[in-house]
Amino acid sequence: MLYMNFTRLIFLKRYIIWAIIALFFLFFSAVGCVEKDKGNLEQPEIVKEPVVFEYAKNVKMDSFSGGFLLEIMAKQWLLIDKNSKNFKKPKEWDSIPVISVPVERPVVLSTSYLGYMRYLGVDSTVVGIGENKYIADSAFYQFIEAKNIPNLGNGALLSLEKLFSLQPDLVLTFSTGEAKHEDFLRMRSLNLPVILIAEWNEVSPLAKAEWIKVFGTLFNRFDQSDSLFKEIVDTYQKKASFVEKMPDSLRPTVLIGGPVGGIWYAPSPLSYTAELVRDAGGRYIWADQNTNKWFNFSLEEALLQGKNADIWIHPSNFKTPEEVLQNERRVDLIKAWKEKRVYQNDKRVGPVGGNDFYEEAVVRPDLVLEDLIKVFYPNFFEDSSMRWYRNIYIF
Repeated sequence: MLYMNFTRLIFLKRYIIWAIIALFFLFFSAVGCVEKDKGNLEQPEIVKEPVVFEYAKNVKMDSFSGGFLLEIMAKQWLLIDKNSKNFKKPKEWDSIPVISVPVERPVVLSTSYLGYMRYLGVDSTVVGIGENKYIADSAFYQFIEAKNIPNLGNGALLSLEKLFSLQPDLVLTFSTGEAKHEDFLRMRSLNLPVILIAEWNEVSPLAKAEWIKVFGTLFNRFDQSDSLFKEIVDTYQKKASFVEKMPDSLRPTVLIGGPVGGIWYAPSPLSYTAELVRDAGGRYIWADQNTNKWFNFSLEEALLQGKNADIWIHPSNFKTPEEVLQNERRVDLIKAWKEKRVYQNDKRVGPVGGNDFYEEAVVRPDLVLEDLIKVFYPNFFEDSSMRWYRNIYIF
């Protein structure tokens, strides 16, 4: 009898121990679930929707509730709406810098961005500029002067002290890949909010223009930017359709670039300029070359291949026939030179020489296309004058 009671006691103790272990297990499981649920509440799932870039290849962007995830040149930024008070950054985004939008105090280190900003009506928010000598728009130049908005320089000449003193909420800059011109890392080291813009790296005219969507996002004008871009695409395609069925026999052959120091520099057939020439109904003389790099021909080779060109555009940076001849007299062998069909893109310049072809024209490839169609086919668009292109023989 005693043995049976002892056995029952041992069994009871074991039962109690296992019951306690089970209770502990249930307790910690419950706590774990609570913590997990709490963690889920703190880290809500971010639902992203891609922003469509149909032409631009050097930018990606996703929208989500409260902002955008922007990626340019393998670098990322979170653009968070200032009015989005409930946004919590997921842990996996901890290393991504945050830019509050809409931007209200930008510094612009390339005047090519001013074209996008002007079309969105936000250029008057600028508090600092790279170099005002490159500004093409006279009204904006006067604005810069009247407001004493400082010149900050670029690359190695960028004044970090001046820049830091402005306390901008965004610095817009670019990268060339050359260390001597690189200012991005130096600005980041001062914890300045800075974004690299890479529209210059696009080879399609419409791709460059599509970067207006990036500016629209930064200044909380995305719908406006999207609408403007759609209008530009529609106009560009309509104008291109005027000449797309033109037979080759009627298409002028086009020489691009010019000689410097005995070397003829010309753009790739896959470049921005070459695509504009093609869409405007011209035949680039080096269109059959399979390369995306600039050409560096000897002058003799370039003249041999291009002497029969009907039209010559972008004769280096020369503005007059005298300047061209002073640089290289042998260009008088070129048919386009003999027939005085040489065109430069510097018709619109700013108060101190800034070329609008690198400002507004970047945003309006449809208008650039119209100019080139008029160059190649003077009977088209007779009711309008050229905006950026001019015959260097005519002043």
